Order: sequence, then structure tokens, then C-alpha cells
Amino acid sequence: MERSNWISSITEKLNLEMIHIDGKTARGSYDREKKLKALHSVSAWSSEHSLVLASAKSREQVQ
Repeated sequence: MERSNWISSITEKLNLEMIHIDGKTARGSYDREKKLKALHSVSAWSSEHSLVLASAKSREQVQ
């Protein structure tokens, strides 16, 4: 069973909602001359409700 299918089956059995976490880096926000780092943000998304639950700036990108 694939990992995503396994997670989906667990959330359905336990009547839980899956929250998706998404990170983004703003394209073109890095400025080498001014030594400014790129802008990063992270958000939590409810696909069940088609709603962003929270969004925040991030100091750095985490792999």
C-alpha cells in the first residue's frame, strides 16, 4: 500500500481530517547585492473545507 493511501485509510477510520502543510519561496525575492535572503512562507491547508487554516513567514527554507 502506498504511503498516501495508508494515511488516507487511517484518517478515514479514525474520522480525522488531513491537514496539508505547504512551504513556498517567493521567486525573485533574493537580493545578492543587498544581501537579502529569499522570502519563505508556510501554510496549513484543509482540503476537506478548501480553506487555508494558517499562514506564516519562515526565516529559512527547511528541506
